Amino acid sequence: MSVNNLSRRWRHGAGIAALAVVAALVAGCSGSAGAAENAAENAAATAGQTGKATQDGGATATAAPGSDGGSVTVQQPAASSGANPSASSGTGEPPASGSGPAASSGRASAAAVSSPPPSRPQPVPATVTATPAFGSDTLSPIEPATIKVSGGTITELKVLAEDGSPIDGSFSADRTSWTSDQRLRYGAKYRAVGTVAGAAGRADASIDGTWSTFSASTSQGRISPGPGTEVGVAAPVMIRFGTCVSEERRADVLKHLKVTTSNPVELGAKWLRHDGDDCKSLDLRPKDFWPANTKVTVSLDLLGVQLSDSVWGAREPLQTSFTVGRKLVTYADAETKQIVVKRDGETVATYPTSMGRGDRVGDKRMTTRSGIHVVTSKEADKKMTNEKFGYKDLPEPWSVRISNNGEFIHQNLASLDKQGKENVSHGCLNLSDVNAKEYFAMAEYGDPVIITGTSVPLSEADGDIYDWTIDFAEWTPVPTTTG
Repeated sequence: MSVNNLSRRWRHGAGIAALAVVAALVAGCSGSAGAAENAAENAAATAGQTGKATQDGGATATAAPGSDGGSVTVQQPAASSGANPSASSGTGEPPASGSGPAASSGRASAAAVSSPPPSRPQPVPATVTATPAFGSDTLSPIEPATIKVSGGTITELKVLAEDGSPIDGSFSADRTSWTSDQRLRYGAKYRAVGTVAGAAGRADASIDGTWSTFSASTSQGRISPGPGTEVGVAAPVMIRFGTCVSEERRADVLKHLKVTTSNPVELGAKWLRHDGDDCKSLDLRPKDFWPANTKVTVSLDLLGVQLSDSVWGAREPLQTSFTVGRKLVTYADAETKQIVVKRDGETVATYPTSMGRGDRVGDKRMTTRSGIHVVTSKEADKKMTNEKFGYKDLPEPWSVRISNNGEFIHQNLASLDKQGKENVSHGCLNLSDVNAKEYFAMAEYGDPVIITGTSVPLSEADGDIYDWTIDFAEWTPVPTTTG
């Protein structure tokens, strides 16, 4: 029996299987059919041990039926692109390492096993912005500090001073921002600590930062009239700052002024220099006299307000509350030589007087000044000295000062026979002992004394309170609250 057209090009495993089949057939020709069957079984086993040639696309062997057991045909698989991809140039050797589709597939599998899966992108944290920025040391004590969040909400926040005390503030309705609403101190550090819950797709965040207010030299002023005092209807408010407020900063100071009155008042402000002061004060006065029985509250909050190149307003506000009492106005006429005192519009006293003789003798130094004077002080046992006019420690009881130029209403028994008849004084208004004592008892700080009939007007040169000598049109309007 012959073997037909065994191909010379077969894969190694398929060739072994085919030879086993041929051997079995040969045995069948020379021996019994059982031997042939045994040979076939052995051939099948051998084929399985040689690497499953038929599954690898190698040659296949089939026995053709015939009288002598049939013939065996070995078939080669169809070559791709005219060549067997598994063959190695007809030598029967396995393909070289790294060549052929099997090798490529092996490398791809190895790469797939060794490469990690792609990582998921991490969510971006919510952002926190502070104004001024954290780390700033130029925060003004009156400037609101803010913390704003984008992509989240503030769940917890504490803002503390260095001593651990909390700083007041308020959240927005959606809790995306916080704003301080508390007065701070100069040269102090404040720390904000909190947490932020991230919105959808955003990670949580933390808040941790500090601000510092700037350091400053400060000046504490004072206001007259003082708290709890009762004054006359002509008393001006005088605010002294303890330093000279530079002219370019005066308008800013005025913006921080608040005045509340129990009765409606048209009020004005002006910067004036008073006796003994190096710097100008901020004075306030009504257009007309204060309404009687009026309560007045004045507040000036200068925290964070610059007064000069190197001085700032104090942390604590200047404040006073005083009462304007009854309306007591004194009228003195140099021509009639009479003093008339009116209380709430009603005449309560009339006194003969002798005033300054300056107009009579031609010496203006001794002329009583015309204009609205203001009672500033009282002394029951006053001793007067004026070396220019030749007297020293002269007793003048029941003295009521109405100007810092040396003008008083007081007792003078030496001019008693001239009172109501002739002006003979150095400028004061002389009264009898009885009348002087009576007037002394009635007079209060801030009462107006209106003098007429002389040739010299009261002016800034005459001293302390000259507010009423300046036309109200020159004063800056001041808003007031009635309540």
